[in-house]
Amino acid sequence: MQLDRIQVTVRPRNAWESIDLGITMVRHWWKPLSIIWLTLIMPIILVTILITNIYDMNYPFLIIWWLKPLFDRIILHFLSRALFGELPRLSHMLAALPTLIFKTRLILGLTLERFSLTRSFCLPVYQLEDLKFSMQGKRVQILLKGNMNIAQYLTVSCFAFQWVTYFSLLGIIYLLLPEAHQTDLDWLSPFQNDPIWWLDIGKLFFEILAMILIESIYVAAGFALYLNRRTHLESWDIELIFRQLAQRLLSK
Repeated sequence: MQLDRIQVTVRPRNAWESIDLGITMVRHWWKPLSIIWLTLIMPIILVTILITNIYDMNYPFLIIWWLKPLFDRIILHFLSRALFGELPRLSHMLAALPTLIFKTRLILGLTLERFSLTRSFCLPVYQLEDLKFSMQGKRVQILLKGNMNIAQYLTVSCFAFQWVTYFSLLGIIYLLLPEAHQTDLDWLSPFQNDPIWWLDIGKLFFEILAMILIESIYVAAGFALYLNRRTHLESWDIELIFRQLAQRLLSK
């Protein structure tokens, strides 16, 4: 890992500072992240909608929600490159898809580990460290010591914020409707089978938009927690200082 190219200040942080760092990463790279969502992830979402029951928009969203581990791997691949000064092009992201699908425990991520509350924290181990399968579990246990609770809180909080964002978006539209329609349309019920098709599409659109807004934060915050844990364990900040000193001595 080329620490001298890292784009953030390397120092030990507490858990909440690490989560804030993850949010800062999303704010800083929101444009390329938006392009990734539009060009790589949205086609998967649209295909999912087309091949599922178009008469009930709850089923497409359930499948899209289940596919989040795949989306997370795409987002993490971008963040892990961008953090070290290498903004991957779309062609590079496409070339990385086979590796992300077949060599990052995606099958387990979609099955046994789908409901793991430490998902975003553990994902960098599976995706970035290139360890054998038998060693990954031991590595995760080491990194999770002292961080399991905050990783679980992060998952629960982002799940809650996603629904808060969804209902907030629906509430804004509801308030903008003419008063006569407010009594006729129940916009705030996400599970209602509304006979008006455009309402179902509108609800699905806001569900996907809320997921896009929160999922990038979730992955980036988990990645930042992982980096902070490694900084504590491996003294990255001290290593970086020694590298800088060595470069100064060699330049003299």
